[in-house]
Amino acid sequence: MKKLIIALVVLVILAVIPCLAFGDSAEDWNNKGRQLAKPGKYEEAIDAYTRAIELDPKFAGAYNNRANNYFRLGKYEQAIIDYTKTIELQPKLSISYANRGRCYEKLGKSQKAINDYKTAAKMGFEPAQDYLKEKGIQW
Repeated sequence: MKKLIIALVVLVILAVIPCLAFGDSAEDWNNKGRQLAKPGKYEEAIDAYTRAIELDPKFAGAYNNRANNYFRLGKYEQAIIDYTKTIELQPKLSISYANRGRCYEKLGKSQKAINDYKTAAKMGFEPAQDYLKEKGIQW
């Protein structure tokens, strides 16, 4: 019985130590995702951003960061979902419109891409303005 209690205590300690060393806030998991994305560990980064979102479903930055990693993996539909959620939570974040536009462009949805680039351009996002100028599109 004594060995069983000791074993349970050890298991609990081993389960708690990683949380204490790392932290368990949404911001901690978002930072972890950014650290993982730098060397190209995009799937692991997505998992970290997902954990951040679970802890704080209104954390627009985590949705945006997860979308960026989906984009890097060529998972454009999933990226669109997260960019859309980012826009819902932070409608003035022009880069999310432009990034969602890039996803639409990759999927061959030209009109949706142009609409997002126009929105970003109207908000003053220069790369979107430059893109539209190159295409000869007024915004």
